[in-house]
Formats: sequence, structure tokens, C-alpha cells
Amino acid sequence: MNTFLKVIRLVCVILLPFLTNGQSNFQSISLISEYGHIFSTNTFVAGTNAVGKPLSNYTAFAVNASWNFKKGSEWNEVYSNLVYGVGAYGANFPDKKEVGVPLALYGFVQSNITKIGLLDLRYEIDLGMAFNWRYLGISNTNNVAVSLPRTVFVDFGLMLDCPISKDIIVGFGTGISHFSNGGTRRPNAGINTSTFKGSIKYSLNPYQTKTGVLPPFEPKTQVDLAIFAGYHNFQATAEDLLPEELFEGVNANVAGVYATLNRKNSRKSRFGIGLGVTYDEGLTTQVGKLNGEPFKIKKKGVENIEASAHLSYEFTVGKVSMLLQQGIYFYRRNNNILAPPQYHRLGARFNFHENLFVGASLRAYEFKKANFIEYTIGRRF
Repeated sequence: MNTFLKVIRLVCVILLPFLTNGQSNFQSISLISEYGHIFSTNTFVAGTNAVGKPLSNYTAFAVNASWNFKKGSEWNEVYSNLVYGVGAYGANFPDKKEVGVPLALYGFVQSNITKIGLLDLRYEIDLGMAFNWRYLGISNTNNVAVSLPRTVFVDFGLMLDCPISKDIIVGFGTGISHFSNGGTRRPNAGINTSTFKGSIKYSLNPYQTKTGVLPPFEPKTQVDLAIFAGYHNFQATAEDLLPEELFEGVNANVAGVYATLNRKNSRKSRFGIGLGVTYDEGLTTQVGKLNGEPFKIKKKGVENIEASAHLSYEFTVGKVSMLLQQGIYFYRRNNNILAPPQYHRLGARFNFHENLFVGASLRAYEFKKANFIEYTIGRRF
């Protein structure tokens, strides 16, 4: 199953440029160099490591291939400056013995915020998967930041671009990055960084300007109904477990359904409010050992049920959209210490039919801790 999910994620990233119905041009290729700082958000990066001191600075390198929308196409009229594409990333973190050399594949969107003379200020959002980690295990007991050989990779950045010729653009900026496994193995302290970036871009096609071909937009009220499934991991803590069993932990399954009443007030955005029900085995899971074997105790029934309400925002580009929700549990029989009443859902969707979508979302809390990853299929009414 893990191999299958990795293949699905990779295919989604590779197909990103083709998800807009042929309305795009190849725009540019960019080389990016980074120098960053690692925040001391857990004991491993703070100094409990083979180096014996905080893991502070690092370097990274990335290459991007980007597309923009054709002049006169529907999405060019909505996003006249938007560029989207795929990229590859490699980081050189301190303490390679315990961290490894992470490599990432990602999709991204970027758009201009404002123009200052010849300079363009733009934002960029990257979302993908990072691989090639050295992770927590019996031979690597310090690394509580990374517990699996793969993690989610998220980056938000601001860049200031300056053209030096017709085809060459240089840029400088800053960003923040996050690496974690989404709660699929614990501990999941993650690695969080800030970075300074420099880039050089070879541009084949300039930004496309609007031509005014779109008819007036008519707001719509819609309902999204989605079902999801996933799992999250719990560390085994029984004193008589073997070391390798302590690191593997046990998995608790999650499933549920939620509905969102949305108001589509533009071609770009939907705002909404909704309700959801989650069945989470993790609310009653305990870990122990019986007759020499690790086992999982879990209760069934209403103690695993949570009911919640949420506010929702969806940002759309072609057939792809980004989902952001803020929720609160208003019914919960079992108050799990791992998950406070408030939660956040951050994810992506692919609308493969006019009214059908699939997606993946990270459910987290306290704006820094992952709870679990949801894999979703749904319908819009």
C-alpha cells in the first residue's frame, strides 16, 4: 500500500502541467540556490545528535520547470500572471549520518503580487514529497524529527525578480519550509527552516496578458460531500518491548465523512461552512505486549466517534485546488491528549470530472503538529 501511494503522489506531481485542458505554454526553467537556518523545535535539532550541538545552517539546490496560461484561454483571464510547474530539490543538512541527504519532488504555483519599476515581487507555494532520509530506528536513536524514509515537503516563499536581458531573470528572496510524515509514524517532530534564496531563470515565454474574453461570473452555492480514510501511528511505550518494536509502534485507522456548504464567489475561490464525523481508533488505542508479542487494545463504538464543524476556503487553478479548513470538535466521548479540540485541514484536490474530485489532506493542530493524513473522494452538488 505504501508503494502504491508513493506512485500515486509522484504521478500527480508529474501530471500537474497537463491538468488545465491544454491551455498552457512552457514558460521557463529556473535554477535556485538556498542558504537556510533550521529552527530548534525538537531535541534532535537542538543538540541531542551525533554532532553534539544544534543543527543550525544548511544549503539546498533546486531546479524548476514552469508553465503559464495561453493568451486568450479561460485561466489566463483569471490569472494573468500565474505560473505553475514541477521541481526537484536537494538539501545538504548537517549531521548526514543521522539525517541523510533529503531529495524532494514537488509541484508549485507562483504569481506576481506587485511590480516596482523593472522588479516583480511574487509569492510561491511548493508542495511535494521528500525522500532519502536517515530516520529514527535502532541504529539511529536520536532522530525524533524524522521517523520514516519519506516526508511531506512544504515551502512558502517571496521572491523579487529582476530581468537582466530579454530572456534571463535573476531573483532574490526568502521562504519557510516544513518536513514531516503527517503522523504516519511517531515521533513526528519534523524539521522547520527559514531560507534565503537566489535564482536564475531562462524564460521562453513572457507572462500572458488578459484579453477580456470571459463572460461575467455568476456566483454559485454548492455542497461538497466527501468521504476519507487514513491512519496514524502511536509509539509503543511498554517497558518489556524490544527496541525495534518501540520504534515501529502501532497504527490506528481513521475514516469519516464531511459536508461543506460553499459559496463560489469568483472563479478562483470558494468559502464555506460545514460539518463532519470522524471514526478514529486512535482515541481508544493502547499499546502493550502479551505472550511475547506486541498488541493493540482498542475499544469499538461511540468512544471513537468525533463530530466537528469547520470553516473552509478553496483556492482553484484549473482542475487543481488547494483546501484550507479550520475546525473544532463539538462532540467527543474520549478526549485524546494527542488531538486538542481545534484542528486544521490543509490539502489538495484534483477535479477529474465536473462534479467529482479526489484529494489528500493533512489534519493537524496547534499550527505545528500533524495528526494524520486523509485520502479523500467526493462529489459536488
